[in-house]
Amino acid sequence: MTQSTLSAAIQELESQLGVVIFERNKKSVLITPLGARLLHQARLILGNVEDFVGLAKSHDEALTGEIRLGVIPTIGPFLLPHLLAELRKSYPKLKLYLKEALSAPLLQQLQEGKLDLAILAFPYVMPDMETLRLFRDDFVLCLPPGHQLEKSRQVKQHQLQGESLLLLEEGHCLR
Repeated sequence: MTQSTLSAAIQELESQLGVVIFERNKKSVLITPLGARLLHQARLILGNVEDFVGLAKSHDEALTGEIRLGVIPTIGPFLLPHLLAELRKSYPKLKLYLKEALSAPLLQQLQEGKLDLAILAFPYVMPDMETLRLFRDDFVLCLPPGHQLEKSRQVKQHQLQGESLLLLEEGHCLR
């Protein structure tokens, strides 16, 4: 990967997340504190993906046939490229069908047998389903410089009363 391709990918990621991961000037590029936390989380996620693939590889028979996987939009773009590349390499005969949707429709399709697996954000009560935590992700509040809550390590919901918030669409698990 070239330097310009990497820079473009990082800028696209910053744009999608709406955060600054690296502070850039003419002399240097430095990772921001949030960028360092995101990097740590990304390494944990990639480790979990490797564990996921390792678990699949440890099965006695090579995976073949079809798997119908549902994934929520906030996880899919970050997890699937790594997972799919490794699965294709390790299990070329496996056919993977993907469905991206919000949690409620994915759960319904899982219960109806239209999906084999779903990657969701917890918590969900699923008494007849087996669940496995792949990773834990912190919920982060981004504030403008100088905001009264800027230095708070933890913010309670009532502290956001009257604040303007940018939220994901209605029905989204992270709303």
